[in-house]
This record gives sequence, C-alpha cells and structure tokens, in this order.
Amino acid sequence: MLFCTPLPQGLDNITTLTRSAGSAGGGWTRSANNVNQLTGSGVPTYDAAGEVTDDYKMYRQSWDAEHRMIKAEYKTSWGAGTYTSQKTEFQYDGLGRRTVETEYDNTGAFAYEWHFAWCQDEICQVRWSWGETVARRYFPEGQYALDTGKKHVHMPDMLGSVRDIVNVSTSAVDFSIDYGPGGEAIRTNGSVYPDHRLAGMFQAGPYFNYQTRHRILDPFYLTWQSRDPIGENGGTNLYAYVGGKPTMNVDPLGLSRTPPQAIWVPVLTPPMLVPGTGDFNAFHKWFNGICHSDSEDTKNPDKAKHEHCEALRQSILNTCVPLSGAKKAACLWVANTTYNQCMED
Repeated sequence: MLFCTPLPQGLDNITTLTRSAGSAGGGWTRSANNVNQLTGSGVPTYDAAGEVTDDYKMYRQSWDAEHRMIKAEYKTSWGAGTYTSQKTEFQYDGLGRRTVETEYDNTGAFAYEWHFAWCQDEICQVRWSWGETVARRYFPEGQYALDTGKKHVHMPDMLGSVRDIVNVSTSAVDFSIDYGPGGEAIRTNGSVYPDHRLAGMFQAGPYFNYQTRHRILDPFYLTWQSRDPIGENGGTNLYAYVGGKPTMNVDPLGLSRTPPQAIWVPVLTPPMLVPGTGDFNAFHKWFNGICHSDSEDTKNPDKAKHEHCEALRQSILNTCVPLSGAKKAACLWVANTTYNQCMED
C-alpha cells in the first residue's frame, strides 16, 4: 500500500494545532478554545472531563471514571455521523494497564480477543484469549509473530520510530514507512504492518490510534485524546504532544516529553540475516552497538549536541526528497528550524 498526505501540520505559540494535513490538494484550518480543545467544523467532540468522545474521523469513544478509553465504535465512513456494529473494547488491570482488547466485526459478532502481558511499562507479549496461546512477542530489536511464524527486525530512526522492518528469514524489507515533520505517516509500502510505529508507540489491530502506557495519541491531529493527568502543571496545553516538537522529543508513557535515547546511523550496512548461520546474533550485536551504546562524543557535549540535532535535521530532509514547490520549501524550512531549536534547547 502507498499513500501520501501533505505537510506540514501547523502549531501556534502554545502548541495548539491550527492546521492539519488532509487529502491531496489541501488541509483544514482550525482554531482552539480556551482549554486548547479543537473547535470548528470537522473536529473532535469532548466530554466534560476533556476526553475525545467522537474524533470526527473514524471513532465514537467511551471512557471510564479513571479517564481510560474502554470502547471505540467504528464509523461507516470517514467523518460520517453513522456507525457500524464494529467495535473495539479495552479492559485494564489495577495499575491502569490495558490487559484485554476485544474485537467485534461489522455485524457485532465476536471476532477475537487479545490479552497483553506487560514488562514494566511496555507490552512485551500478546496472547489469544483461547488457551492463552502466545500470538506476538516483542523485543528491543523487533517482534516475533507466532501466529504467522514471521520474525522481523525493526529499523528505527533516532526517535525510535520504526522506518523499516526486515524479515529475518529472507532479509527482505517487508514494510517501510516515512513520517512527516509533524509525525504523520506520509508514505507506507508493504502489507506486514509492525505493531510499533511513531516513536515506538504501540499500534496493532483495527484500532488505529497510538497507544502508550497512560494515554492515547491521535496520529492525524498528533494530540492526546485526554487531558494531561497532572493538569496545567505539565504546561498550558493539556493535549499537546511533546510540546509541539515531535522531531526532537518523544513521550513513550504519555506523561512527559523526553529526548530520544538512541541515535540511528543509517549509513552503516547491517550483516546479512541468513537463517541457521548465527548471523542474527551478529546483527543483534551490531544493532545494540549502534543504537544503544554511548558514543565517545558524549564526552564533548557541544559536538554530541550538534550531531544529535543534525541527525534530526537529516531525518526531516529525507522526507523532503519526493516533494516539490511550496511543500518542499516548507519542509526544508521545518528541517532547518528544527536544527536551530534543537541547538537552543
């Protein structure tokens, strides 16, 4: 599958979304109210607690008293006011972690149920409800889908966003994805979707939104679907994702923005992955050496900061290549502005 959307999204000086990418040919301009909820036509609907009950695009959603999304009902088409019988339901444990996802098809009949096993703050295993049979296992390097028998290594960028997934058995790239400066997916190729996408956030099954430990992120507006748990203590905008700087920060828990922990070096070539030869272990060692080790340059903070910011700039420049005209000019501006803001932070 291949799809493209325009760039970039717009943010004002308090990181309220003012313009969002749409279908080819343009976007939509919106405004926000005094609590930074989107207003106007074609925008989400919020309840009294500030949670998105209708995202306008795809879902009508229900929330519990702990501000956790428990049900998403699917619309008949994009932006429609009518609904099918298809729905996704979530259940949580005493720590507030999603432990059960139940899917119903468009006739309302039960389709399947997943049970999630957690390793601290991350999902590390998915099991089918019948017999608790393991369906997926997740590792820092990628995932093993036992239900299909496929093992994939994730190729992330410096934000941890999965860009490519490599089939361990064939060494083929089974899926590729490019992200725009606002974090939106602007191009995908392949049919074997990874269960982790932007900044490593979880996204599996028919429910399309990014899921973190504490909150759910709308990948279209790139805003949280519920208020910041600590209120205005976390900033003026209770829905902003990483302070409006998705090219420089991540928020893996849905609580606060942090700098990415790894810098990806795309110019290096990984070893070939040949089954039965032990090369997968060599790749594991190579991957960890690149992505998870501290560079000697960290002893020189100015040099390390420049290289980090330049890597962010280059990541955005890569998304500018297929663009032209005003869109390319805007993309180049975002790349350079991102570098300057990164160096100032």
